[in-house]
Amino acid sequence: MSEKHFRGQKVALIIGAGPAGLAAANELLSKTDYTPLLIEKEKLVGGIARTVSHKGNLLDLGPHHFITKENDIWAWWRKFMPTQGDLDAKECLRHCDDDFSSKCTCDINPDNTDDVMLIKKRLTRIYHDKNVFEYPMSISYDTIRKLGFTNLTAMAASYGYARLFPRKPEATLEDFFINRFGHKTYKRFFESYSEKVWGMHCSQMGVDLGAHRVRNVSIGKTIGNAVRSMLPEKVGDRVFGSAERSFAKRFVYPKLGSGQLWTKVADHIESNGGIILREHEAVSLKMSGNRVVGVNVRDLKEQKDFYISTEYCFSSAPIRDLISSIDGNVPRDVAEVASGLRYRGLIVVGMLLKNFVLPGVGKGAKDHWIYVQEPYAKAARFTIFNNWSPLRIVDPRNTWLALELYAQPGDEFWNQNDDQIIEFASRELGLLNVAGKHDVLTANVVRVPEATPMYAGEYNRIDVVEKFVDDTKNLFLIGRNGMHRYNNQDHAVMSGIKAVESIVRADVPKADVWLVNAAKTARAGGPCD
Repeated sequence: MSEKHFRGQKVALIIGAGPAGLAAANELLSKTDYTPLLIEKEKLVGGIARTVSHKGNLLDLGPHHFITKENDIWAWWRKFMPTQGDLDAKECLRHCDDDFSSKCTCDINPDNTDDVMLIKKRLTRIYHDKNVFEYPMSISYDTIRKLGFTNLTAMAASYGYARLFPRKPEATLEDFFINRFGHKTYKRFFESYSEKVWGMHCSQMGVDLGAHRVRNVSIGKTIGNAVRSMLPEKVGDRVFGSAERSFAKRFVYPKLGSGQLWTKVADHIESNGGIILREHEAVSLKMSGNRVVGVNVRDLKEQKDFYISTEYCFSSAPIRDLISSIDGNVPRDVAEVASGLRYRGLIVVGMLLKNFVLPGVGKGAKDHWIYVQEPYAKAARFTIFNNWSPLRIVDPRNTWLALELYAQPGDEFWNQNDDQIIEFASRELGLLNVAGKHDVLTANVVRVPEATPMYAGEYNRIDVVEKFVDDTKNLFLIGRNGMHRYNNQDHAVMSGIKAVESIVRADVPKADVWLVNAAKTARAGGPCD
């Protein structure tokens, strides 16, 4: 392939065919006369929300549930894949039981088609101190019994002290957690878990991580949520306002995994004139003045490079990689900040188990996720895919589980081969008393080198990069890594839509893209779903 394939077309090039890039491509097709051309390194679209198959068992890299308070995003998803009912975003989260019983008044029967998003009754719990706790935690007899009255009293006193004497300035993630939960709760539930996930102590991470992911969660909110649960749902909304994302009782989910929806979006784009180059990589961006004029692209299978001229460039690639690839005059401070941004790698181990027993629960656990808040375990979370959709697993008598392990690309753990990683993951299951090595029937390993942007390194100076991008007239950064922001799927879609809006609408400034999931705290220069 070469540039001649695109002559005569007004090309808008998009780096990355994840949720943000696909959203931007769809908007370009529907609202402009530009041809979206997406460059995707992987065989599959969807980015970190893609779904891979291992011997017929479907594995998400996340996984990613679909939930949003934005009706526009809800309608956008449903345009590509209908749900069980004709609902708006809020009503979706109170509709239907987990099973597909006669109580559920649905437009589409999920037993008759695979092209449907299921409405799931969420169950997420915490594995801590060899016990299973509700998540979000509630003030209940079960919690009191498992934690003990003495521990709860100490945690309550610590929270009271934090409310009376909050840490000021609130500059680090440690400050953020202690101010909202108290020192005792922070030490028990946040400190070691956050270090496991991020590879560094909370005192070394910026406060914006909390502002983006758990900004409206606190002990006070937990108590309010406990009271809310005693009331009819509509009454609870009137008294306390709509539920926070972390407290939502339901979500929707494509029957064949999160990647199913993104594949549908990609099919729509290609059938309407858009182009997706899979297993291709944007090697360098060529600039002229304050505009991107073209991109050098590499075919990763053929190992051949070619050049594409472009009118616009949208990027969901990591900022560090994007800025270093620019062939042009990049200000020294922009290059320094970009090169100093950090990312956390994720290793997902899909494991098919003939037996799975959750301590205190037994066999047949209905959980979707379980967060592992045990300092002695490297695993951060495991997902039971049987409970997401019956079609995720070939033989439902077995348990199809994903174990999430965090590491830095290039470190000793990351560099182990797949067999060694699977062996380690099997030992982790034994350590947690949920399964033995002999229960593992088959397993696979997927590595995601830059799974999440970190609020560390040069992040506190990222406004330098933002200004450079805003001054580059036709360059837009979108998505999680593109914006270096721990975004969810709905935020990623919103960023792609907003970027295109700024092209077609004079009243939408380019800088508005940065308002998507903007932290409500000021950036602080500090030295998780």
